[in-house]
Amino acid sequence: MTTHPVEALYRTQFAPFVRFALGELRPKDKFLPNWHIDVVIDRLKRIIAGEPLRMVVNMPPRNLKSLVCSLALPAFLAGNDPTKQIMLIVGSDGLAQEFAEKLATLMGGKRYRSLFPHMRMTWTKRSVSFGHGGFIRIVTVGKALSGRGADLVIIDDPISPSQASDPAKRQKVNDWYRKEVLTRSNDGKIEAILLVMQRVHGEDLSGFVKRNDPSFEQLVLPAIAVAPETWRLDNGQVFTRNRGDLLHAERTDINALLRMLDRMNGVDFCLQQLQAAYMPRTYADKEHFHEFLWTSRPEGWTAPAPLPPFGLLKILSKEYVLRDVFGIAPPEPVLVPEQSVTDEEIQISAIEHQRLLVEGKPYFGIENPDTTHAFETRGSLYGRKLNAIFKSAYADQFTHAVASK
Repeated sequence: MTTHPVEALYRTQFAPFVRFALGELRPKDKFLPNWHIDVVIDRLKRIIAGEPLRMVVNMPPRNLKSLVCSLALPAFLAGNDPTKQIMLIVGSDGLAQEFAEKLATLMGGKRYRSLFPHMRMTWTKRSVSFGHGGFIRIVTVGKALSGRGADLVIIDDPISPSQASDPAKRQKVNDWYRKEVLTRSNDGKIEAILLVMQRVHGEDLSGFVKRNDPSFEQLVLPAIAVAPETWRLDNGQVFTRNRGDLLHAERTDINALLRMLDRMNGVDFCLQQLQAAYMPRTYADKEHFHEFLWTSRPEGWTAPAPLPPFGLLKILSKEYVLRDVFGIAPPEPVLVPEQSVTDEEIQISAIEHQRLLVEGKPYFGIENPDTTHAFETRGSLYGRKLNAIFKSAYADQFTHAVASK
């Protein structure tokens, strides 16, 4: 039994209630507090206060986004105001059943009912109604919402990664949202919209909303910070994250993320784990890009001496992620996209090369045969080192500090 002061906190403060909900739904899991949970809770307080907010929350899987936004939030709102009308919209019948069962476990439990003894709940397969006119209804994406309004619509993972690869299925979800949700919101039948999802495609519903509706606030929390971040909370707390810092190292460490990258392509990793905060260069529908890369300019080099080694290399999307996100340097010689010589110097050297060819003389000078050979035989940005990096990750040999340099 909890003490009355603790029960009062659960009943009136959303942050303690989230911890309560986790204990009810995952009694064997230890609660691991982390700054990102505080940030999400802080942003959701505006919905709890009744603001007609439109918000997108993009987070990687297994970081409590659904528990906080799609389970704890509606249960907390309903407990404090049984007139609240809430729709929870999910991407499949399987997810609908899963959420219905979890809500029943949370709200039908003795501890929840002791927190909110005034609640009178009537359950059906995918809804719970309250004696004061409120409800929580679970609907699947694609279903008509004819005549239905709500104080809050929560859309949780409306499309799966496998479905997102199908242009027709992506378009169907976006068209449904525009027709069924956005129209009702603009007509005043829906007060607030909360879209909670991991990114699965550049043109998924989150991408559609970002491009077409600037009224939506964007809360994007990648598994690894790709740029410095500062998060300010209403209570005055400030959280900062440097480039390379993990979202929640106790849940997913650097080795686990590298193993994920090994098992999937770089584009999907950047969508599902980085929430499109960084995207590698690739050709359309390909997992690579060709780029001119150079070695550093040799000390004392001047035209028309032979150019420093350079070439057009095939760079895998995974390699872009390793270099730009994880900060793992390619093998020597380190190759960079910036030219180490000027266009004018290239022209001078090219003219000298042609002159020597005409005269039957070799074009040799200060270039290092070993360096040139290593460059030409690498084949890609990391070459053989690529497999060695992932092998080290499976052996848990990386640390956060090493990988974030």
